[in-house]
Amino acid sequence: MLKKIFTPKAKGFLISNLVGLAIVGITKILMAQNSEPVIIFSEFIIVPVLMGMVGGWFWQDLQLRSRKLALYSCLNSFLCIALSFIFLGEGVICLIIVSPLIFCFMLTGAFIGRNIYKRNNDTLNVSVVFLLIAIFVLDAFQSMIMKTR
Repeated sequence: MLKKIFTPKAKGFLISNLVGLAIVGITKILMAQNSEPVIIFSEFIIVPVLMGMVGGWFWQDLQLRSRKLALYSCLNSFLCIALSFIFLGEGVICLIIVSPLIFCFMLTGAFIGRNIYKRNNDTLNVSVVFLLIAIFVLDAFQSMIMKTR
């Protein structure tokens, strides 16, 4: 029964959005401790790329053509925007403004993921993910330092 519900297609949508919400939610909580919460630059670029790569990981066995992968990324972007509105309390205007960024970078992440996973190079996969996370963390710390000055 659960295998019918949690198909690779559904896991790609569900887990990528859970990862994105967790990263943005944790960042929002940590940034709020200093002062007013601020969404940082890398949340509009790195988080959607990571979400696209996570979705691509689950969709890799589906042998999706480019159009289908773009459609899944578009649906995943709309789901991400809806969840950001519901759970993170983001404003409608803000979400409308950043929605093209979210779509473009999530699509980019899905295509990056598809090409990386084809090569089956675990070292490269870990390196890319680690690099994206490192850039995100450095951007968050830089933003926190700049706010205290």
